[in-house]
Parts: sequence; C-alpha cells; structure tokens
Amino acid sequence: MVIGSISILLLYSVATVGSKDVSESTSLTVGLYQGAPWGWLDSNGKNQGVVVNLIDSLIKETMPNSEIHYVFGSTERIAHEVLSGRADIVFTMKDDRLENYTVAISDVLKVPLEIWSLKDKRVIAPDRVDAYRIATSVSFQTLVESYAKQVLVLNNSNNLIRILLARRAEGVMSASNTLEYQAYSMGIDRSMFYRTSIGQVSMSLWCNKKSFIMKDIDDWKREAKRIFTIDKVNRAIQQVIDKDT
Repeated sequence: MVIGSISILLLYSVATVGSKDVSESTSLTVGLYQGAPWGWLDSNGKNQGVVVNLIDSLIKETMPNSEIHYVFGSTERIAHEVLSGRADIVFTMKDDRLENYTVAISDVLKVPLEIWSLKDKRVIAPDRVDAYRIATSVSFQTLVESYAKQVLVLNNSNNLIRILLARRAEGVMSASNTLEYQAYSMGIDRSMFYRTSIGQVSMSLWCNKKSFIMKDIDDWKREAKRIFTIDKVNRAIQQVIDKDT
C-alpha cells in the first residue's frame, strides 16, 4: 500500500539555479517533518534523528563544503515548499503530485504501518476500525479517515503512545518505527500493546528538477543508493533508541 506524504526537504540558499558548483561552499537548509525517530530538535538545541544522520552523510559525501541548517515543520508545509520549487531534495512517501517536479534519487524504502491498541481493548482488523476512535498524526489523517469514523488528529506525533495510555483513543496509527521509538523512550514494555498491520508506505529520496544539483544528479544517485538502504535505516533507528533510553 503506497500512501501518505510525510516529507523531508532541502531548501537551498543559492539565488541562481544551475550556476553553483558543488565544490564551492554552499549553505543548505534542511526541512524535516518533525517526529521521533525521524528528526527533531532536542532540549539542547541539537538536531537529532535517523533522517538527520542519513541526510548529513549524503550531503557530506556529495557536497563536503556545505553548511547545513535544519528547519522542522508540518507535512503540508514541506510539500508546499517542494512543489513551489524552493526545495532541492525531498525524502518522502510516494506522492503523485511530485512526479512532474522531481527526479528519483534513491531506492524506495518500505516502512510498515501499524495500529497499536491496548490488549484489554484490541483494534483487531482494519475493516473493523470504524468501531473505534483512532488517533494519528496529520500525515496519516486522510488514510485513517478512510477506515475510521472517529479520528483524533495530533500535530505532534510524539504524543501518540501517551494518548493511547490515557485512553483518549482506542487505537493509534503511525509508522511502526515511530511507535516503537515512543514505547522505548518511555520505558514501556511493547508486549502490553496489540499491534495490527495495515500495510506499508514507500519512501524515496527525490530531487527537484529546478535544483542546481541536477547537473550532478548521477553522483547524488550513486551516494544515496549507498546511504539510504533498509539496513542502514534500521541501524540508525536502533542507534537513536539506544542513545535515548
């Protein structure tokens, strides 16, 4: 199942598109969908997260003299920046809106989606979700509304497990990695939850066709293919969990 549009984007500060050489010093702004373990700003003002680490690695390999600045925002804001041509790179779930504006850089990663519920009130199957109130983030609102009549939409996906424990919803839906991280970071035994798989989303790295890096797109593709692998993503997630728990 290919759905949603969680987006991670690169905004560039180069005024003249296509005229910048990657060997020169460049200032890059990276906008990320905010949510652990993918990307966030910690209490010390430091950028953290799986995608932060992978994007850092990719940029250092392809543009070693670049300075990177991160901005965190909502999915819709990020999608708007990409579609309006103000983004160089976007890491996002497949979105038909991007087809005419971007070129695929990386291989597709498969991210599993799950609904978690407490074992004393299980959300058993997707075709029966309409009997429950499901909490989710803005990114998955449209998907959940196709299943559930009662939907609680959170601007901050980091609160999903708390919402479930407080019984403000019978179930919560997100990428399984997100829910795993929240359970780990709160010190909660995952065995207390009942988990229902509802498919997968495909995530890829894309380059805006107007970006000055298009002239070096083969280099970006080669490095991204090496850096954005399922194994590396899984290891990066585990490193974030181990560091934070």
